[in-house]
Amino acid sequence: MSSAPQVTNSSNGLTFTAYPGDGDVLLAFSLDEKLLQQNDLAGFAIQWTPPGGQPQYIPNRLSFSQAMTSSTTPQQRTWTSSQEAPFQKFHWVHFPPDVLPGAYTYKVTARYCQNGKLVDGPSVQVSLPLARRYPRPWTMTRHRFNHSTNGLAITPGRWSSRS
Repeated sequence: MSSAPQVTNSSNGLTFTAYPGDGDVLLAFSLDEKLLQQNDLAGFAIQWTPPGGQPQYIPNRLSFSQAMTSSTTPQQRTWTSSQEAPFQKFHWVHFPPDVLPGAYTYKVTARYCQNGKLVDGPSVQVSLPLARRYPRPWTMTRHRFNHSTNGLAITPGRWSSRS
């Protein structure tokens, strides 16, 4: 776990808390009951900015424009910006591809359906550092089967085969 504490911010009935982990972050959102009763919540758009980088929306594999069924092949799947395909959960875990030193900024926006279109509701932003406890990438090898560990020996930051 990262030594950084959770970060919370609230605005206009939207509360956003980020819980840093080992090179990842759990994002949790809450809307006031009044907002839920007055609006048709479609979900949440999540924008993130790495240290020194450009803002980008976390993509969603589910969207309103393309059906996803058990017969959908990986080649047919498309990823859509969460601005256009908001996450329909009150939490999300983000794993940045590279964990860099510095503050990561996350902005969550409630998205509502109004007259058949998505519109922005309240937005909240938090910034926090992310850190890796163990170096990555881990290396995994397997030379022979060992019943108790499937042939893998785990050392901090490294997986290697037992000889």
